[in-house]
Amino acid sequence: DPSRVHLALVDPWDTLALLSAVNARAIDVLAIDVNSLLGNDLMLTALSLARQLSRVLPGLRCVLLKSRSVAKVERQLVLPEAFAAEEGPVPRAWLPRVIPAVGVKEYRAAARSWLDRHPGRQRV
Repeated sequence: DPSRVHLALVDPWDTLALLSAVNARAIDVLAIDVNSLLGNDLMLTALSLARQLSRVLPGLRCVLLKSRSVAKVERQLVLPEAFAAEEGPVPRAWLPRVIPAVGVKEYRAAARSWLDRHPGRQRV
């Protein structure tokens, strides 16, 4: 229903302006253009901003980040289950692959899986 869509142009770091634009409406989805954010830690800054906004807007269920840089990270960051299901070589632009793992068992399994799929390289 288009009548339920509200658009506002605000600086997402200006929490007061954002709350004023929201004006007590429940927000389900928020779209943010993070292309204006600069620096080597763009990904962490964008995630930090999304987390801050989720605290300020408790009904927020989804934050859409418009950013070519963040989209590139998506190709590099792969969960262990998705990595295990991949077949064939990945494009060079997707390297290095980043596989997040929490425990010793998980990161050892991810490392073994990587080494098993790339034979001939020296193991450390």
